[in-house]
Amino acid sequence: MRFFHPIAYIFTPGGGRRDSIRKLMRISLIFAVFSVLFFPLYVMVTSGDYVNIAYLLSGHRLDSTEDFLWNMTYGNTPGYPILLIASGLTIFNSFKGIILIQFAMSVAIPLMLYRIALLIDEKTAYHASLISIISFVPFMYVKFINPAQSYMFLTILSACIAASYHATKKTGLLYLNALVLSALLMMQPNANPLLLVFLFFGIASAPKKAVHVALSGLIVVGFLAGWSLLRPGILDIKSSPWKTTSTTGKALFFNAYLASNGEIRPENGPATRRLMSVVRGFSSAVPDLSEDAEVGFDDSGKDFYFGKYNGSSASLQEVIFRHPTRAYYIFLCYAADKSLGVEISDKLFLDVSLELFKAAPMIPFNYVTRNLIGFSLSVPHKYPSVSGLGIITKAYDQTFGLPSRPAPSLPKILPENLAREGRKDILGGRLVIFRQIFDRLCAVADIAFRPLVFILMAMCGFFLRRIPGRRHAAFLCIAVVLYQMSITSIFVEPLPRYIHQTFLLEIPPALAAFRILCEKVASASN
Repeated sequence: MRFFHPIAYIFTPGGGRRDSIRKLMRISLIFAVFSVLFFPLYVMVTSGDYVNIAYLLSGHRLDSTEDFLWNMTYGNTPGYPILLIASGLTIFNSFKGIILIQFAMSVAIPLMLYRIALLIDEKTAYHASLISIISFVPFMYVKFINPAQSYMFLTILSACIAASYHATKKTGLLYLNALVLSALLMMQPNANPLLLVFLFFGIASAPKKAVHVALSGLIVVGFLAGWSLLRPGILDIKSSPWKTTSTTGKALFFNAYLASNGEIRPENGPATRRLMSVVRGFSSAVPDLSEDAEVGFDDSGKDFYFGKYNGSSASLQEVIFRHPTRAYYIFLCYAADKSLGVEISDKLFLDVSLELFKAAPMIPFNYVTRNLIGFSLSVPHKYPSVSGLGIITKAYDQTFGLPSRPAPSLPKILPENLAREGRKDILGGRLVIFRQIFDRLCAVADIAFRPLVFILMAMCGFFLRRIPGRRHAAFLCIAVVLYQMSITSIFVEPLPRYIHQTFLLEIPPALAAFRILCEKVASASN
């Protein structure tokens, strides 16, 4: 029986809110320490860009062409590079500071989720926070050098402040949330629709304070406008006036192209004809596509995608638009960027997508439906593990290397130091088998548990609609989740990191719905 005492202690809320928070913090710290010790540093493809921008913002100048700097900075906002600077990266040439910051964020996420769920009740809040910890989601990206951890943290923080505003109606919280939302938009551009969620729930919570809601919204807009004006001078690049960081065209074209099934035709419109002309001209002008294309293929991939069509641009154009693949998409972006420049090519892809939607209206419906189902109820088919930890365990055995970019990519002093950090593994390589086992367990839990949580979350709006004081708490979580689902289904694939960011906000209303269901079953049986 003694074995069950620690389990009972963990699952029993404290005597008050402070006791519960202290207990959750201790458990959260244990999981966070486990994640730091157990998994290696993971550098993603875009990590090099964030590091480069951090050095640019801190006053360093890279020995590179303006075109390269423009390509690097065009699709990235400065939030994560600023965080890298604050972590001491540009001073100490080390990732230890950013890992420490992301460690603190991971510990805080379950505690903020507790505060959000308090709008339902204390018991639900405690168990929702505990479930989030046990799911390991708050700690998955502690050692990732990309904005995933900070974006998750700021999303939950914004929801936490919104929940506090709903409970207290303090005007200052609106303006505080405006600052958090501004930081969130600087972390990743796809947070833009959250501004609409923020305005809607600000007014829904306190209609008499609509003026303050509007003013706080203007703060966010002004913040973005200010960065747009300062951006060219800070980064020493040319940019159109009022142009914020954007890859909307390429992002929208990604799903549209992969679902086009031969519907991208010259008769769709002038933008489509121009893109086809660019492909034809670029492939004709480059003697050997496999040598020039900087798209990260191995030798067999280059031979299949490019070698077969060298000297025959018409054949290449036909296969690209009739048989869309991810590799061809990368080639299209590369050819358009090289031929037109990043900003003009992005606008071209946006226009091509809109012409495609006009010619074949069912295409966006089909892929949005597909992605929403994959996002909510099934495992994304291109990923062996929804948990994302499969990515980490696979990365462990790979030689640590910075992302390939046109030279020079990073300051010369940096790769050696970072490579030394990346090869360190505190617990030793022999434990990789335990990482793999842990990953498989997480994947099984995701497959079985995540769809159930989503279904219960969707049902909670019905169960809670007549209970005073709880409706907005449930709808707040649902709205943020629906925002994530819709925006990522339109612009990108349902990547695991987007699934995880929304999963945490699904837990409180799902748990509330589950409890109400149990109460109804118990009352019916009596």
